[in-house]
Amino acid sequence: MTWSKAEKLLVKATDHLSKENKLCYAKPFLPSAWGYSNTFASHREALRHIEEGQDWFAMWLGVLYWLVRRTPEGEGCVEGLKPETWVIMLIRYTLQQREVNLLCLNLLLQRGWRVDHVGVFLHNPLHAIGQPSAEWFVHQGISVWYRWGEAEYSMPLDISGRLVALSYELIRKAHSQLEEDQINTTVAPPVSFSQYDYNFSDEPTSYSYDAVFELSNVPTSSTSPILTTSMSDSLVTAGVPPDPIDPDTAAVEKRALEDAEKCRQAHETWEEWKLKLDH
Repeated sequence: MTWSKAEKLLVKATDHLSKENKLCYAKPFLPSAWGYSNTFASHREALRHIEEGQDWFAMWLGVLYWLVRRTPEGEGCVEGLKPETWVIMLIRYTLQQREVNLLCLNLLLQRGWRVDHVGVFLHNPLHAIGQPSAEWFVHQGISVWYRWGEAEYSMPLDISGRLVALSYELIRKAHSQLEEDQINTTVAPPVSFSQYDYNFSDEPTSYSYDAVFELSNVPTSSTSPILTTSMSDSLVTAGVPPDPIDPDTAAVEKRALEDAEKCRQAHETWEEWKLKLDH
């Protein structure tokens, strides 16, 4: 299938699904707007426009994915036995079977397909009426980040419930992973476990990403800590509102810091012996 035909197929499918589900959204411009089919003076310039157009198809596939997941499923839908509702909608729209098959086989539309370290930033629900809830993204296996500050902390329960509540077991798992990584390294600074403050960056000492954001199908409860994100300039951090330090947490923190100090001292001793041996 050529790019122009793929573009027309995506437009037809997204237009019909949005109409059937009565969904309104800001439609992105077409990939052809990058001019990938135009004539250019140099190979380099042509390649740049082609790559831009190619990347923009991912935007449209994302729109299609969103519309597919917003399409409600009937009680009679059985995976592998009966087509999903969105497929039936497109077939009724007289799309050719070949076109429907191309959409169904797309990896981005498969529920079981996962990509590590892919997520979405959400606005405060009070400031983004109509925004899908954090639970909806989590159900699709998509990690969620959002700002957590005084405004979010003081939100009414009926609103804060639209944010993701992590189970206590998952928090303890991430906590234990941080403790283990802290003991096994001599270059990372001490971590304040009691604050559950996980920093995400490209530095090799950021260990807790997978432990914290493997949230697909995680049960939530009103008493669980809230997964949070605070943003300040270029730093993005994730954690939960600090709780009072219980004895177990304090003991873990103390032991981890003691072990880290022992590792540091052992490393210094080894460096001293290396200098003596070299001389």
